[in-house]
Amino acid sequence: MTKVKVLQSIDYDMQIYEMTSERVRVVMTNVGCHLLSIFTPDREGKMADILLGYQEITHGMDDGQYLGALCGRVAGRIAGASFRLNDKTYQLSVNEGENHLHGGASGFDKKIFSTEILPNGIRFSYISEDGEEGYPGRLKLQAEYILRDNILYTNFVATTDEDTIVNIAGHPYFNLSGGTEEIYTHELKIDANEIACIDSKHLPTGEYINVEGTPFDFHEYHEIKENLAKPHPQLALPGGFDHAFMLGSGFEQIALRHRLSGRMVEIMTNLPCAVIYTGNPKGIAIETQYLPDSIHIEEESQVILRSNQEYHARTAYCFEVMQEEVEEDWKIH
Repeated sequence: MTKVKVLQSIDYDMQIYEMTSERVRVVMTNVGCHLLSIFTPDREGKMADILLGYQEITHGMDDGQYLGALCGRVAGRIAGASFRLNDKTYQLSVNEGENHLHGGASGFDKKIFSTEILPNGIRFSYISEDGEEGYPGRLKLQAEYILRDNILYTNFVATTDEDTIVNIAGHPYFNLSGGTEEIYTHELKIDANEIACIDSKHLPTGEYINVEGTPFDFHEYHEIKENLAKPHPQLALPGGFDHAFMLGSGFEQIALRHRLSGRMVEIMTNLPCAVIYTGNPKGIAIETQYLPDSIHIEEESQVILRSNQEYHARTAYCFEVMQEEVEEDWKIH
């Protein structure tokens, strides 16, 4: 059974919420749907916060890290901060060099969401008006965070009254040691045969490489430091991992574990890729989403949302201890 409550009211429109099950405790806010903390047990039963999160909640949190944030309308970078749709060019806000990043200068990560407490979670709602950050269409968004036992489910649903582009992503940074060490001894496993190549500005080039025999091969568990030590031009560009891994459709798409504590998280999603980012050694970001800059890369971009369609993005995070067997009833269908 999950208990949900308001933990703190900071202002008339800003709240911190707590979801607690018998095995996991999640703390988050309606400011940008930021996840602030996730407490899970180690193999001795000791609870620790395995998430990098902000300690102070303010309007327009902006340190460039997007810790635990909800990123949108479009997560990742859009080259030149513009795109064409239906034979029309749209100019977006510029907030990283000449590009548009994570929804712009005032993306979803900075918005105040209305909230509805559910029996086992929270539903956050926001309306992004036509023209916000340069995007067309009035977008209605619902973001549900549901905690059942040891599994946190996220479900993002959006509709628009005009054709637009949407690629909403959570931006959690995990450190399963509970912050006692950096992420380099964490072991990562990813069901991905390819990654999307990037250029010096971290933008996808439209090319893909097979991961076999490269530092990007995580078909079996590898320590992050082990693969970071392997030379590869794609690793040199961002100084680590900042790449979209093209996911398979198996049960265990992504798994991260920390042997010393025994903590692990397994991730499954209905989305085609996950951006893995190690630029902050205190945490590894795992962002499930559509391909970044898809509107410029794919002939039939998956981020286009038509006015007669509904956007659905679902991800599940299963928190386990390594000696336990993993149940298989939490799959996303």
